[in-house]
Amino acid sequence: MAEASKKALQLIMDAEGMHYKPEVPGEKSGITIGIGYDLGYQTVDIFESDWGNYLTRSQVDRLRLVVGMTGDKARKRVTELSDIKFRRVDAEEVFNMRATRDAVVVGDIQEIANQLRSMK
Repeated sequence: MAEASKKALQLIMDAEGMHYKPEVPGEKSGITIGIGYDLGYQTVDIFESDWGNYLTRSQVDRLRLVVGMTGDKARKRVTELSDIKFRRVDAEEVFNMRATRDAVVVGDIQEIANQLRSMK
């Protein structure tokens, strides 16, 4: 990864902050874990793929029940998950994995757009 990209990712990680336990940081947020990982805007499959290796099966099962919830619904459920703790090293791995995956998707979209432009 280029040095500029590493610096950009570090800035994002610093801005997001680390959520060592589930929280709902904003009015329209879902339950957020790790480094800015908002369960309100994930699918169950992606959540399980991202976090399945870092949590117990029981923790995954409990958290999957709040995937897609945002706002007041998420706030009503967050306290029942407060015993689940997240390690920074795991959160950084998930963050970096997602950033790489998202960059590949953006690159693929840009390539498709370039191909469509060349077809004109």
